[in-house]
Amino acid sequence: MPKLYLHETQWQQWPMTLGVTSKGLRILEFRSVAEIREREQKLHPELDVVLDEAAAEPCLTQLKEYFNGNRKVFDMSLDLQGTPFQLRVWQFLVSIPYGKVACY
Repeated sequence: MPKLYLHETQWQQWPMTLGVTSKGLRILEFRSVAEIREREQKLHPELDVVLDEAAAEPCLTQLKEYFNGNRKVFDMSLDLQGTPFQLRVWQFLVSIPYGKVACY
């Protein structure tokens, strides 16, 4: 059974939850881990949703560096989910360089 590893941390005053699979970062939301866990278990019963800080640590490190102004390029893998249109949008968005503006 595929796994979704969740980890909740704080960013400033907000809860921030990361969801990571074997393919990469799948979820980054400013919501509690309990809300996301409940939703993901309903939407994806094929996933074993577990709490695991270590699985999220590489992504969390890069995000903290970005939020603190010390990173402009990410090298983490992403596990993008969505319709074919949504996936095209995600692919376009990740191609926009830091500090640039683009329209689609």
